[in-house]
Amino acid sequence: MKHSVQGGEIARLIKRLQEAKGADRGLDSHIHAVAHSLSQDPVSKDIPHYTASEPACFELILQVLPGWKWDVDHGMKGILPLASISNDEGKRFEAGASTAPLALLLALMWAIAGS
Repeated sequence: MKHSVQGGEIARLIKRLQEAKGADRGLDSHIHAVAHSLSQDPVSKDIPHYTASEPACFELILQVLPGWKWDVDHGMKGILPLASISNDEGKRFEAGASTAPLALLLALMWAIAGS
C-alpha cells in the first residue's frame, strides 16, 4: 500500500500519540490532516474527536485501511487498553495506551507505517 504521507509525518504523529494521556483537540487536528492525505475518499472538514471516541477511530480505520479488522482489549492486569489492527494477509499491529481511542490510533499509525 502506497501512502502520500511522508514517513516523518507518521513518526511525528506516533510520538505525539505515545505522549498523549487523553483527549486532545490539537492531536485530533493532526490526525485529521494525516487521514486526509491518506484517504482516497473525501475527508469531512469537521474534525472528529478521534482521541475521545472509539466510534470515530473505527470510522478512521475503515477510511484509511479498508478491509482491516480491529480489536480492543485490556492487558493482562486489565488496566491499560490494548488495541490490535490486522488484515487477512497476516499483518498485525498492537499498541497499548492510557485510553482505548489512543491505543486504536497508535495501532493504526503503526499499521500505516508498516504497510
